[in-house]
Amino acid sequence: MRKMEVRPYEAQWAALFRDEALLLQRIFGDEIVEILQLLTAIWLFATTCVLILMKPSITAM
Repeated sequence: MRKMEVRPYEAQWAALFRDEALLLQRIFGDEIVEILQLLTAIWLFATTCVLILMKPSITAM
């Protein structure tokens, strides 16, 4: 089993992701675009699930 580390958001992650995507695009060409689109969709789905689970329940006052 792999260990997972949860860290606070860092603004530099967007730039690091973009740089890595550009490097992969240069290496693999258009083949990587479909993989990146799939991974982005999976990431968005997982993030949405986490946000839904973290949302506090709303109670009537």
